[in-house]
Amino acid sequence: MKNRYRETIGAVLTLAFVSASLAQTGTIGTTSPGFLQLVDGGWTYRVDNTFASAARTGTGGGLANYTRGTSPDHLYQHWWWYRGAFVNGAADTREYALTNLVASESFAGAVPGQYAFGVLTYSEPVAGVANALRVRLSYAFDGIVGAPGAGTFQSLGAAILSIRWRITNTSSDNIEVNFFNYIDLDVVGPSGTGGGNDMARLEFFSPGNPVGGWIKVWDGPATATPPNSAPGLEGWNYIASGDYLVGYEAGTFSATRPKLTNATVDNLSNTVATYPADFASAYQWRTVLAPGESAEGWVVVGVNVPEPASMLALGAGLAGLLGLRRRRTQ
Repeated sequence: MKNRYRETIGAVLTLAFVSASLAQTGTIGTTSPGFLQLVDGGWTYRVDNTFASAARTGTGGGLANYTRGTSPDHLYQHWWWYRGAFVNGAADTREYALTNLVASESFAGAVPGQYAFGVLTYSEPVAGVANALRVRLSYAFDGIVGAPGAGTFQSLGAAILSIRWRITNTSSDNIEVNFFNYIDLDVVGPSGTGGGNDMARLEFFSPGNPVGGWIKVWDGPATATPPNSAPGLEGWNYIASGDYLVGYEAGTFSATRPKLTNATVDNLSNTVATYPADFASAYQWRTVLAPGESAEGWVVVGVNVPEPASMLALGAGLAGLLGLRRRRTQ
C-alpha cells in the first residue's frame, strides 16, 4: 500500500511539473454574468454565467468551453448545483445553481512549480435563509505537451482540469447539503460538427474511497468499443472524489440536465445510458454539516490521459496532496 501511495504522488507531481513549464494564464471576469478562464499548454477552459440572478434557476449556468489550438469546442456546460435542508426545519424545494459570488482570485504561474488557477467563492441561501452556505471552488488546469489537432480528440494531446470544492455551514443550525457537479461534453465538438454520437460507460462507483466515481466518454459509432483513439488513450474521463458521494448519472442532455434545472427535488439515478449520444453527466454528494463545519471534495475532467494509472493516480493523489478530510471545522 505504501509503494502504491508513493507511485500515486510521483505521478501527480510529474503531471504538475510538466504543466509548470508551459505558458499559463488565469482570468476572472467580475462583470455579471461573469466568467473564469484558464489557459495552460495550449488548452483553454472557460466557464461563463458564473454569477447572475437569472442563472440561479435558469438553464444557462456554467456555459463552458474546452479547446486546444484550432480544435472544435468539446464542452457545452460545466457547473455546480446544490440543495439544502435545515435538520428538523425548512428545506429547499428544488436544486439551485451557484450564483452569489462574493470573492474571486486568479493566478498565472510564473516559475516552475507554480501553475495557473482560479478561485470562486459563493455565499448561498438555504430555504430562504441568506448566506447559510459558503462554497469555495478552486480550479487548476494542467496542460500536457501535445500537438494541437484539427478535429477529433485523438489528435489533441492531453490535458487535466481539476476542481476542488469546499462547503461550509455558516448558519447557526445543522444543514443537510446535496451538492452536484454537472457536465455536458461534446467529444469531437458540438453535435452539429460530429459530436452527437458520444458513448459512455461507468468504470466504477465506490463511495468512501479516495477515487469514488469514474465515467469514461468516447466517440461513437455505437458499435465502437474503447479505446477508440490513439494507442493507450481513451478519450475523456470524468472522475469524482468518494467522500460524501451518493450518486452519479450519465445520459442525454435532455434527460439529465432537467433534474437540476426543473422546479422539483431530484436525485441522480445511478445509471449510465448505453449510448447517450448528446452526452451529459453528473455526480452527487451529500453530507450533514454542523454550524462552522466544512466538507471537501473534487472532480477531474481529463482528455487523452494514458490509461488507467495516470487518472487513478491523479485522483488518489489529489486526496492525499490536498489533505482532504471528511470534515473540518472552520
